[in-house]
Amino acid sequence: MIFSISVAGFCFEIHSVNKEIYHRCKGYLSKVKPDYTIRITKQDIEDEKKTIEKKNLAEWEYEYILCCRKIANILCHKGIFLIHCSALSVDGSASIFVAQSGTGKSTHSRFWREYLGDKVVMINDDKPFIGMENDRIWVYGSPWNGKHNLGCNGSAQLKNVCFLERSLDNRIEPLEKTKAYDMLLQYIYRPRDEKGLRNLLQFLGYMMNDVRFYRLMCKAEIEAAEMAYEVLSKH
Repeated sequence: MIFSISVAGFCFEIHSVNKEIYHRCKGYLSKVKPDYTIRITKQDIEDEKKTIEKKNLAEWEYEYILCCRKIANILCHKGIFLIHCSALSVDGSASIFVAQSGTGKSTHSRFWREYLGDKVVMINDDKPFIGMENDRIWVYGSPWNGKHNLGCNGSAQLKNVCFLERSLDNRIEPLEKTKAYDMLLQYIYRPRDEKGLRNLLQFLGYMMNDVRFYRLMCKAEIEAAEMAYEVLSKH
């Protein structure tokens, strides 16, 4: 199946094996001339099965992951990088919540939506892209938006990065940039080639000067979202 999608301002022509990929990308379909072509074969999928840790995925899920990585490898050469996080926007300014799987970043984002209602735009609940636009850091939606398919084909200027931790109380505090840099490297896609890695390190340098970083320690309750919003919205 052949179709085109737009991600972070670039158009990709996708040659897929499984029709489910088309349905997963439906919100990103594009009719403009493709910048790049992504071809995935049955052999590519079989090779992917040998390398990925999860062995109980559906056939289309291996292709879904592979397609994401192929696009990430291209975009890193354009200064745009995949990051594992939950990203939302309030009044045009984006915040992302970063944590290990199972910590509760999606749950925390849900509390923001419950607390603020229509003021919140869910950009992506799993794997958005971040890059520079007009000398500022932006976050972009992608079709890889988690098991609940939460996200949109939109973007917003990134203002805050919150590293989420479970706690017995709700607290938020600024995080030193040196610590934020090291922590961010755990969640951003690291290219394997020298040029891509050099682009990433340069981008992170810009990001340290343009975005605020916080450590968010909280319980799984709506009061945590209220507290975090009150702090982040004042800066």
